[in-house]
Amino acid sequence: MITRYALGALLIMIMLLCGATLLLRAQETYILCVNSGDSAIDCGIFSIKNNKPQLLFVLQTKNEDISNFTDAVCDIITRVKNYHAITIQHACFSAPGVPSANQDYLTHWRLPYAIDAKEIIKKSGLKTAIIINNFLALSYGVDAIDEKDITPLHDVPAELHGQRAIIGAGDGLGSVVMVWNEEKNSYMSLPAEAGTGNFPAFTQFEFDLAERMKQERGFDTVHWAFFVAVPGIEYTYKILKNMNRYEDSLHMVNPDGLAILAHAHDDELCKETANLFFKIYARFAYNFVWTTLPFGGLYLVGSTATDYPELLSEIFLPEFFNCVPSKQELVKRVPVFVIHAEDNVKLYGAAHYLLLEKNIA
Repeated sequence: MITRYALGALLIMIMLLCGATLLLRAQETYILCVNSGDSAIDCGIFSIKNNKPQLLFVLQTKNEDISNFTDAVCDIITRVKNYHAITIQHACFSAPGVPSANQDYLTHWRLPYAIDAKEIIKKSGLKTAIIINNFLALSYGVDAIDEKDITPLHDVPAELHGQRAIIGAGDGLGSVVMVWNEEKNSYMSLPAEAGTGNFPAFTQFEFDLAERMKQERGFDTVHWAFFVAVPGIEYTYKILKNMNRYEDSLHMVNPDGLAILAHAHDDELCKETANLFFKIYARFAYNFVWTTLPFGGLYLVGSTATDYPELLSEIFLPEFFNCVPSKQELVKRVPVFVIHAEDNVKLYGAAHYLLLEKNIA
């Protein structure tokens, strides 16, 4: 039976332990990393130990529930402090597009809000708040990916400390280059927007296709991303359907781009759409390789790569190597990988970016 004295001593011990825990937490560095997607924001809370980020937990808020991004972030910071006794000092926000020169402001047509780091600092009391491109964040998180979640598509040895490149055809067409830094003993990354480059038609048919794409999307030029992205698959399908050149046995109405790829082997219209998508994707990758020489690895990300390995092997890879013989030796030195796990990778990458580039630890 517990006496009053024993119970009192136990309560004192609990209070001391709680106090010690709060004191330790007050002395630690905590950071918030937020990745803005097309439907929601993922918010990772990290502690920094031995100059390495450790993910404590992840919160998610749907974009439809965000009326003001700054207020949503401040609410998260307050909740984390009230419910977990964690005071966040620094934050990194990753999103599609190019942030301002000072990395403190970003708008993008796919996001229903603006990200204003200066306003967030003012309202939240954070010491640091910066914005980076989402593919830049992904690149800083690559080395945190489990090896089983990266599979080779063109399996040749990666050169030690060779340059790397990451491209991904999803809602847009992302790209980034990774260069080894001897002083920091780590890869440093250079964001790119190669997907906004002009698409070069090879044939009269492709030229006609590009002209129709301009009409469909209301632009005077045609970017790579107009074809090499999930919305691009949908537009290509619609254009080909209106051209009446291929049998439409499924009669799908406004199908999702991934659904079109899923039917590439049982419908002629879907097959030709997939064929064009992966061939143009391969040509984009080929051009990006000659710009970056990624002998440390070319990484493909996104469901267009992870969910359709047979189409990558049947269409993408042959077209990727479809060049003059004198260039094939160099191209075949580039290992090509598919990244299967993106969950939390951008959050880890944003945390690593803060540590490496901003020295916040």
